Amino acid sequence: MDITLLKTSGNQRLYLYILQDNFSRAILSWTLSTEYGAAIALHNLKKGLYNNQNLKEKTLIVCDDGAENKGVVNTYLEKHPFIQQAIAQKDIVQSNSMVEALNKRLKYHFIFHHTVNDEEHALQVVRNAVNDYHRQPLRVLHGLTALEVLKGKMPDNKQFSDEIKEAALKRPQANKQIACTACR
Repeated sequence: MDITLLKTSGNQRLYLYILQDNFSRAILSWTLSTEYGAAIALHNLKKGLYNNQNLKEKTLIVCDDGAENKGVVNTYLEKHPFIQQAIAQKDIVQSNSMVEALNKRLKYHFIFHHTVNDEEHALQVVRNAVNDYHRQPLRVLHGLTALEVLKGKMPDNKQFSDEIKEAALKRPQANKQIACTACR
């Protein structure tokens, strides 16, 4: 889980809290708030767990060492029967780069294409960004979407191999048909 900062055109600070599944890359929950803190992070975590009640096995929540992941978040996770918190690069060797990459992707591929006027508009833009992200096939999932994998489909690197080979054969001819005058 992680948090990232967004700003409106009026320079209002908004915090986007995200809980992401590392295997499927799906966004399990998100919350946009004008407040920064552990209470909002906990709210988002609980929302993600409620929405994904299939988490019955031991689950590791990886987060950074920020203040938003302490206090009430620690207390909740210490009492939770099957969830363990791990601070990236402190409790485990790995970083929190997967969800940080998601933050960057959401911002640069979806959110920053809009002038976000206010908090209400930001909610709409983020909602659309999350929906668009979930509709995109991901290379790391071999052409499946994050939601397809979250719902049980297993990534298979051979699933689209015939289509990829066919496209590779057609690409040189397609490139020859495009008359690019800027390159001449």
